[in-house]
Amino acid sequence: MSARAPEVIPRASRSATRAFTDPDQLADALRSGDGRYKVLERGAFRAEMTVVELGRATLQCAHESLSRIAYHALRPTRVGVLVWPRGGALPVVRGTQMRPGDLMSAGRGVESFHRTAGPVDYGALVVDADELERVAIDLVDREVRIEGAHGLRPSEPAMARLQSLIDDAHRVARADPQIFASDEACRALEQSLLHALVACLADRAPRDASSRFTRSATIMRRFDEVVEANVDRALHLPELCRRVGVAERTLRKLCQEHLGMAPHQYLLRRRIHLARRALLRGDPSVATVTSIATSHGFWELGRFAVLYRAMFGEVPSVTLRRPA
Repeated sequence: MSARAPEVIPRASRSATRAFTDPDQLADALRSGDGRYKVLERGAFRAEMTVVELGRATLQCAHESLSRIAYHALRPTRVGVLVWPRGGALPVVRGTQMRPGDLMSAGRGVESFHRTAGPVDYGALVVDADELERVAIDLVDREVRIEGAHGLRPSEPAMARLQSLIDDAHRVARADPQIFASDEACRALEQSLLHALVACLADRAPRDASSRFTRSATIMRRFDEVVEANVDRALHLPELCRRVGVAERTLRKLCQEHLGMAPHQYLLRRRIHLARRALLRGDPSVATVTSIATSHGFWELGRFAVLYRAMFGEVPSVTLRRPA
């Protein structure tokens, strides 16, 4: 099949590198969909993200300083992959421990928990789903789609090419972002990345495409919905399991796989982090530690202070008084 000439459209492509100390601001900067940082380890959060907008594709390369649990959802029109540099710490995505040489694919509207251990570097390539399918037909004369969310192991040459392109684009974007003011440069990089991605998807072995994998992700999505709807109060495990619709044993097992901790530990740490965010953003002339603690479901104020200090190394009143 002869390749069709790609449609040429006016571009407002750009590249920028930003630093972050607020995880919520980093999550808001993600261009692929809805990102939310749930739980961070103790310490000062630092992150840097380089974004290259290419019209139908977006490349994001980032470094984060802390271990964290995050929840992410792709937009219905977008698909993407996550890759990690060789030698760096590898995360657990949807309960699956990534291994060297893996990439994680995510289809339209896919939602998932990501858990990292220690500082992490990663690259995210998010593309228009229809454009990826068109390029695949032109290149390999068959449909190549990303559906669901799976850990994949491409052939070494295909993975090396994709990783090299991402690394080179990241380096150029940091050193000379004005290069991406050129439509020609953006189009060339976009097509190279799409071709490399198709090669990875066309020549790969899925790590886990089982019905159990899909079911566990569905259960964890319901778990997240229930937790987010009740952040201002303590949820007890029997009620949580009833609302999610699973047995306690099942939920405990899935939370350990996806989150690295038991459900009650996650719920407690989630509320403490939300309380800390409110303290950091609160006006000490109006807000009080008591009002913020109780609004997040902490009615034992002495226990809240002890837990808070153990987590963040300071008492809540010090956080509230800190300049924004």
